[in-house]
Amino acid sequence: MTPAQKTLDQAERLYGEKQYPKAKEMFLKLIEEPQDRPVEARAFYGLARIAALEKDPELAEKLFLRVLQSSPDPQTEAYSHLYLGRLADLAGEREQAAGHYKSVLAVEGAPPAAREAAGKGLQEEFRK
Repeated sequence: MTPAQKTLDQAERLYGEKQYPKAKEMFLKLIEEPQDRPVEARAFYGLARIAALEKDPELAEKLFLRVLQSSPDPQTEAYSHLYLGRLADLAGEREQAAGHYKSVLAVEGAPPAAREAAGKGLQEEFRK
């Protein structure tokens, strides 16, 4: 495991423990230095989820889009599209939301839970 992967694992652990400021600091550290594209994608994904929790949908959307530009693994790609779909639904942009839900279903290797949530998203708008 590389030092960057260790930092990423630690940041994810902190996120899971709801220690968001510390997790955010570690995710930021990862994107400040050149990383492998999948590591960079996971760091942006962590920052995007924190932005969503901090009720900053504009920043969350920008960060999830950065994830998709950073060669993410299938799980990270699928969940980024799912989050983008939900953010679009909450903003009243149903057509855009549906496009992201369809993108989840198109990701080869997407987790079953992401596929199920995307299927539900196609059937009805996401609401908090």
